[in-house]
Amino acid sequence: MLVVELLLALFWLWSATAASAAPPAIAANGIANAASRIPSTLPGGALAREARFILDGVRFGSTPVITIQGETSVRATIISATATRIEARIPQDAPLGPANLTVTSNKETSAAHPLIIVDANPGLYSRNEHGWGPGAIDNLNPRQPNSATRPARPGQSVLLRATGSPGPSAPVFIGNVATRVQSVRRNVQPGIDELSVPIPANAPEGCFVPVRLTGPNHSSNTVTIAISSSGPCTPSTSFPMPHWKPGNSAVVLLARSLSKDMDEPGYSTVDELLAAFFHLRTAESLSSPFLYGLPTGSCTLATAPIPEGATQSPLWFLLGKPGEGIDAGPAIFVNNPRFQRRVPTVPGTPGLYRSTLSGSVTPRISNRPVPLLLDPGPIQVRGGGATVSEFTISLKAPSPIERNAENVIHSTRESLHLEWRTPESQRLVLVAASAISATSATAVCLCLEKASKGAFTIPKDLLAHLPLSRQTPGQPAGRITLISWPEKLEYPINAKGLTNGEAISVSAVQSAILFR
Repeated sequence: MLVVELLLALFWLWSATAASAAPPAIAANGIANAASRIPSTLPGGALAREARFILDGVRFGSTPVITIQGETSVRATIISATATRIEARIPQDAPLGPANLTVTSNKETSAAHPLIIVDANPGLYSRNEHGWGPGAIDNLNPRQPNSATRPARPGQSVLLRATGSPGPSAPVFIGNVATRVQSVRRNVQPGIDELSVPIPANAPEGCFVPVRLTGPNHSSNTVTIAISSSGPCTPSTSFPMPHWKPGNSAVVLLARSLSKDMDEPGYSTVDELLAAFFHLRTAESLSSPFLYGLPTGSCTLATAPIPEGATQSPLWFLLGKPGEGIDAGPAIFVNNPRFQRRVPTVPGTPGLYRSTLSGSVTPRISNRPVPLLLDPGPIQVRGGGATVSEFTISLKAPSPIERNAENVIHSTRESLHLEWRTPESQRLVLVAASAISATSATAVCLCLEKASKGAFTIPKDLLAHLPLSRQTPGQPAGRITLISWPEKLEYPINAKGLTNGEAISVSAVQSAILFR
């Protein structure tokens, strides 16, 4: 017995020693501007001299050393460090151009991670510290945090918090209206600047007006600001969560999607349901930058590791996982007078339900397409579980939205003009361009326009963030998505256990595109 115990002790000691000797490792998309959180693996992810950046990985230890090696070798300034995350600052004398970054801890050094060092590449801080949503912005005269209850006025100046920012007179877009930085207060904290910016008199008003700062090569991430010329702002009624009360909430998205890949001669049609039942902590504790409700004619940008399921559905990036899931039953049922479909929960994700209901491609029964469920007439959605009582919603499927022409290949150095047709001119259209990098980081540019306009042009400075398409077999191309969205929500979910609930019926058209 003593021999066995001795062998086990030796094995444990060997395992612990081997583990402690393992070098630090940087995550695949683990280096990003500390404010924007744009990964260094994306086109807009270069790091500026003196900017703060975040480093994610494992085995960093408590006293890591970060080395940036180009034509010369320099050490980054550590601001804070844990075993899995480091916040640091690029030195002023860091080598410009392509470089390699390593982390050394306990005399072990990580594999080198490539990055690009530039003089300026701005990131704007957000209040949730994720690089999107309401910005870390203060109104001036008097100085106070910008919010829905204390919005900025057109003509008033505000302070933006940034890192890696260019100097004064840098272009700023509020909505899609241009203004300029008036002054820069450098290093309010090491690596953090405060930028004074005037709100243009013709800036759009709203609770979540997008703001982006333009640098020498790329614009920053997008954050939002509240603007109102008369008292507190009112959130858009088109997007439910910003005007909801904290509590148990539900969003049910029912959609008909037309989609086409590069090698397909025509569009396939799929009906699907995506639903989330969750606890909303606060109206602004959202999981997606696309849920805030932009003013029409404006755009927002988000970059992150690709969320699970994002390549499966044009709806996924809209909703994500909004909060802690709650029980609405083992499945949700969708039916019209002819058919019924069962939509189960997404495995391992309580409160989230998704399924393809019918379509010209999948699912198939006896090798035949399943008839389309959303065509025509009313559709019922019903469910209920331990937390949410039984409910039934009746709603209509919207008319399909169609592209006027396809852009098969497009340069990210140019703006992208898109046109559409839809008989429902009173709706809104969400215009999205998205692409995935070789490291599975994704960039999505989402714009909002009135359906009656029939067209929108995505600005080239936002499009420049999208990774270029690859010809690798099995790798998805970029995507252009148009979603017909209601201008006013019409289908509330009334059930015991829910504080808020809304069903939304949309149509979408999505096609592949090669970004060059």
